[in-house]
Amino acid sequence: MRLSSVRVVTGISCLLFGAAAWRLGPHSANDFVAEAQTPQAARLAVATQNAGKLRSASVTSAKTSIPDPKPVAAPGTEIYTAKRGEAIPTIARRYLSKTSYLTSSELADAIRGVNHKTDASNILKANENIVIPGILAGPVTEKTIPVARDFEVRAIYLTGFMAGSEHGIRVIKHWREVGGNAVVFDIKDSDGSVTIAYDHPLLGQHNVYVHDVPKLVRFLHQQNMHAIARIAIFRDERLVVNHPELAVQSRKNKTAWRENGKLVWTDPSNPQVQDYNIALAKHVAQLGVDEIQFDYVRFPAEGDQKDAGFVFQKDQPEAAQADASSNNDSCGDGRLARPADAKQGGTSTTADTKSASTTTNPSSSETSSASSPGAKRQKHAVASMKNPAKSRKGGTNAACHLPRGPQRSDVIAG
Repeated sequence: MRLSSVRVVTGISCLLFGAAAWRLGPHSANDFVAEAQTPQAARLAVATQNAGKLRSASVTSAKTSIPDPKPVAAPGTEIYTAKRGEAIPTIARRYLSKTSYLTSSELADAIRGVNHKTDASNILKANENIVIPGILAGPVTEKTIPVARDFEVRAIYLTGFMAGSEHGIRVIKHWREVGGNAVVFDIKDSDGSVTIAYDHPLLGQHNVYVHDVPKLVRFLHQQNMHAIARIAIFRDERLVVNHPELAVQSRKNKTAWRENGKLVWTDPSNPQVQDYNIALAKHVAQLGVDEIQFDYVRFPAEGDQKDAGFVFQKDQPEAAQADASSNNDSCGDGRLARPADAKQGGTSTTADTKSASTTTNPSSSETSSASSPGAKRQKHAVASMKNPAKSRKGGTNAACHLPRGPQRSDVIAG
């Protein structure tokens, strides 16, 4: 009894321990597997996360390395990529010569309009694409438009500074609206300032106001207006200041002669002075202007005439010079052998030798009228520039026909 009880207790204990072991066995195995797999899972998770970061980084770098495509410019336009803080007026000045616009302010307004910007939005962002309108295929070339021999000119006069400005363009348009048909604009004024880009040893550096003469002439032709370029010939302060050897010379002190204290007159009989003005006129005639108006085509008419010495007089005997000086009062106006009407001065000639015109200057009280119907009259106009003496009607003393300068047969065109 005692032995069987022990066996029963032992069997029951074994069963209990076996059940406990069976229940606890799978859980411990899972824990063991989990513990074995935890480092692997952690490493796999880290690898996956890093791979994601690498993939996003590579995508980001790919996006920054490929710039946005630049828009394609339409015909007659150009795309400009602005720098940070760049202004539209600055871009307009840079592009003006490549466009059909006459002034940079006109171009700036056009840039704002085509890019849908307000008048106040001048400053651009970095890499902002701006459309530049009015781009020309090449430089503007214009040709002279002949007019009838009896063409009546109703012109307004503009300085070079005004002709090259936005205000000047408005004046031209208004002049056309009220019945004007021509514009006179300065190429060289009486102070010697040349308003266009022109290279000559006697000129040197100078301010340019009319940057593109053919473009201005084309605009005038589009307005059905006659384009007249004015060149003041022998009254040239700039030239005599920079080259006093080309001025009228004082007999007394052998220096540049002054008209009432002003150093303004070149020597009309000096071949260098003549060549300089003729070269400028030839250059302008090739830019498409319809007419060239010569002004101050004369010798000086005021000041101490007895003291004025000219190149052509060097070939004359001293006695002849003294006689001419002593008899100058017989001309009746106190001048040294100058025609009485020389004080008005000024000659108009056309760039086309087959046309003729009458030039009117409405900006002053004076009206200058002259015609040049052809090469014969044009030759006379240029030759008179070289020869100061012209016969005077009414029995004038012979001294009034002196001095006689050298004559030249070359002309502006033809």
